[in-house]
Amino acid sequence: MIKKFKINNFKTFEAIEIKPLERINLISGKNNVGKTSLLEAIFLHEGAHNAGLALVIEKFRGIVTFDNNEFLSELFTKFKTQQEILLEAEYIDGNHLLLRIRQEAINKSTAVDIENVELQGTASITPRIIFQGEANGKIVCNSQFFIGTDPKGLLRPISSTVKQALRPTAIFVSTGISKEEKNRINAERFSSQVIKKRKERIIDALKIIDPRLVNLELSKRGNDNFVCGDIGYDKMLPLSLMGEGMDRYLSLVLSILTAENGVVLIDEIENGLYHSLCPKIWANLAKLARDHNVQVIATTHSYECIKSAHESFKQDQQYDFILHRLDRVGERIEDVSYDKETLEAALKSDMEIR
Repeated sequence: MIKKFKINNFKTFEAIEIKPLERINLISGKNNVGKTSLLEAIFLHEGAHNAGLALVIEKFRGIVTFDNNEFLSELFTKFKTQQEILLEAEYIDGNHLLLRIRQEAINKSTAVDIENVELQGTASITPRIIFQGEANGKIVCNSQFFIGTDPKGLLRPISSTVKQALRPTAIFVSTGISKEEKNRINAERFSSQVIKKRKERIIDALKIIDPRLVNLELSKRGNDNFVCGDIGYDKMLPLSLMGEGMDRYLSLVLSILTAENGVVLIDEIENGLYHSLCPKIWANLAKLARDHNVQVIATTHSYECIKSAHESFKQDQQYDFILHRLDRVGERIEDVSYDKETLEAALKSDMEIR
């Protein structure tokens, strides 16, 4: 589990340290202070073996085409590609992992460690993104991702070297994926959890949203699989037709179960969830996270979401929850953390903590 996390030269963050981190973490702050960027930084860090994740987070933002001369330059603060991005975590077991990300130009004659890759077309210079992971001061992985021109002269990603993962699973629950993609992901994760005999646990969790639910199954329509639920009708319904809250909560539950011993990153966790159900939802998510040794880091714009989380953890035997608010101070983004006592005081004083 991550204890503290440092960022240098990544997107809006010239330099910031987020500490301490708990089992369950909420990130608040005004628009454009870097809440989602913080999740992206942790996602890249936990997947330090796979430079291709740089394209994944761009896809979440809706960016699917790239300029050959400015390849992923927006990852660097103020486009300062001459400086490395540094992402560093300290874990509760005392280990450290530093990820260095840099942009580098190569030409056709440059030797690369990717098999069966040949740069084609007329471009002689192609930028690449290089990930270098260092654990406790020792280099443990190198990965790169670059683009070239295909036989038709179009720019496209060529390849990424992927080595064995250094850390357990990190899952990003993004707001930037289509419903079709979300249905596909949920179906795959549900199937894998059924094999592990966890279907009843998923059903029990979803009863918070709809107590009528008695069963879940996979259903196929054409080439697509859907998770369907039995709520007493003549036929089972795809959960995507049972309301945004049910569909959203299914994604959260399946993400935690799938990311066992890892990290789940959730953008705008309150989306689709009715505020009166939030205390029960927080209690259930906390239990799932503890049972499966998962750390949850989520962003929110909702005062009710923060308040309900605080109240839920106050009633629990463990208050393994913390709020971090990101604030812009001049050109810098600063982190203000709220533990149990300071959050209680802030809520009683009606302080702005969103």
